[in-house]
Formats: sequence, structure tokens, C-alpha cells
Amino acid sequence: MTHYLIVDGYNLIHQWLSSKEIETIGLEEARNRLVEKIRNYNGYAGYSVILVFDAYTKKQVEDQVQIYEAVEVVYTKKNVTADSYIEKLVYGITRPDTVKVVTSDGNIQSLVLALGGTRVSSREFVEELRKMDEIAEKDTFLSDQRNALTNYVDGDLLKQLDALRKGKNPEGLKKEKKSKSS
Repeated sequence: MTHYLIVDGYNLIHQWLSSKEIETIGLEEARNRLVEKIRNYNGYAGYSVILVFDAYTKKQVEDQVQIYEAVEVVYTKKNVTADSYIEKLVYGITRPDTVKVVTSDGNIQSLVLALGGTRVSSREFVEELRKMDEIAEKDTFLSDQRNALTNYVDGDLLKQLDALRKGKNPEGLKKEKKSKSS
């Protein structure tokens, strides 16, 4: 069974970043940051992610798909909205596969629920991303603490290892004498 996470990219960007931030960094950088954020999130969540950006007003003739590890980023072709693209995706997912859609569009949310999927508003998902960042930060901190050598060896051995690291003969270790062979 596959667990899909389908995200309306621009919808989420505008919930996650302020208009001023988007204006400052530019839409392309905002997209790149979102892709990275979703990749990090997915490292913990383990979905098959499809992140959809519409190119509704662009002159793009075909859908463009880019793969970033486990995140598929789709730029729709001209005159195709992210909502209509997501709708087709949701209809095309066979059961028992599961689908979770991130959008604040009420019609798409209703469709997802009617088809047995899970809908998450962009605002809720931004909070989910924030919580995931906290968990990742905590895990990293705990991982660093658990793997410290000082947690596994006593003080005397640490002193000896430190002396070896500095190129000195540690106390308690005798220098071996080289025997000459005849």
C-alpha cells in the first residue's frame, strides 16, 4: 500500500511565508525552500509526495516533473490549475492506497473526503511542519548526546585517549621496547 501526500504548492507557500518574505526572496527561492522543507518532513513521514505548482498563466505546453529524492515536483501545463491537476491525481489513486491532500481549497477538500482521503488545510500543515522541525531538532540533539564518547568510557580512559590524541604517552601505558632480531 502506498501513502500519498499531495500538496498544492503555491497555496502552501502563501500560508507558510508572508507576502513580504516572498517578495524579498522571490517566488523561485520560495519554491526551492518549500521543496527542501517538504523533503525534510518526508524524511520522517515517509510518503510518496507530489508537490504541485500550477503554471496556469505560463506558456508551458507540457507538464514538467522534477524528482528531488522522494518528492515529485510537478509544474502543470498552461491553463491547468493545481486544483484540477490534484483532482485528477486523487481520482486516479487506487484503493487501498491512501491519500492526504494539503490545500485550503474547499472544493478539493470536499472531493478528497468524499473519496476516502484525508484533507489538511495549508494552515494546519504549516503547523505540522513546525512540529516536525522541533522533533528533528530534538532528535538531533539527543543523538549528539547519546553518541558522546564521554557517555561510554571512564575518566581515566578519557585522559589516556586525550594524551594519545595529542601525541603524548598516556599515563599507565608503558612504551614497548623494540627488540632487535639477530
